[in-house]
Amino acid sequence: MLQRMLAIFAVIIFACSWSGAGAAEKAAAPSAFASIVARVGADRGLQRFYRTCPADVAGKLSTRFASLAPSPKDCSANPEACYQACSQSDSKACFDLAQALEDAKPAIDYRVIKPLFAVACALGDAGACTNRASSLRNVEGDDPLDHAAESAEVCEFRSFNYACAHNDAWGCAMLGQAALNGEGIGRSLAMAQRSFAASCRIEPDSDACAFARKLAPKAR
Repeated sequence: MLQRMLAIFAVIIFACSWSGAGAAEKAAAPSAFASIVARVGADRGLQRFYRTCPADVAGKLSTRFASLAPSPKDCSANPEACYQACSQSDSKACFDLAQALEDAKPAIDYRVIKPLFAVACALGDAGACTNRASSLRNVEGDDPLDHAAESAEVCEFRSFNYACAHNDAWGCAMLGQAALNGEGIGRSLAMAQRSFAASCRIEPDSDACAFARKLAPKAR
């Protein structure tokens, strides 16, 4: 099933050609966002990743496809360029576009943001795996993974575990929190301590480490 899903995604996304790029680059961000929202919602390839636990697709596309062009520098100002780069297997563009949509005012529907994080995760961005799993955990509203055979908490734990193992500081911090609270796994203070320590070892001055340090005393 996974191979079939990846093959469909490859045909739909990476074989697509986009027209009118020059005009889109000059368009105002709100109208460009509206176009992208419509396309993401209608794209069956993206939606398939949205409906699959991040841990099950993480890194599956990164060895098969590689973007040669540099990532666009500002997805808020130029979302169309980021969308095109994302369609050409640029995990950073997918991730940055998801963040730009997340930060947009007015807010963009998470049913558009989550698929972009899911694809970035599949393209090998461990931080995107963390964000997709975190959005399942923390964002209100219906999520297709809420209705999967596997519980959402187990999917989140497995995804955080993958991200932490691939040196994402927030993945380790969230893994520690899951272990501390017994979410997706039996409560394990030892795992929580290791995960919090790993978060700070990866990025000692980050918000993720600060979050881990705040929770770490509870794991003693």
